[in-house]
Amino acid sequence: MDNDGKGKAFNMQLGARNLADVGLNDQTSSVYNLSSKIFCLYEHAGGGGRILGISPNFKGNIGPRYNFNDITSSVGTANAEKKCDRAVP
Repeated sequence: MDNDGKGKAFNMQLGARNLADVGLNDQTSSVYNLSSKIFCLYEHAGGGGRILGISPNFKGNIGPRYNFNDITSSVGTANAEKKCDRAVP
């Protein structure tokens, strides 16, 4: 999604090991978490690099404030302890 919440969108339940597979590698500027789960954005495919946790019901830009604009390459959900692991399913 673009900074204004428009542009390409991708709906997921569990995550995506490699966003390149759906044409969204390094193209995420804003997110909207409609679930009750914490989603984890990862800088690299497979859950590597920096991590940004997205709380339930968060809607907004991930650019300047979180320094995560256009670098997300994989997405997963938090573990039972509500923490983001390195391994993406």
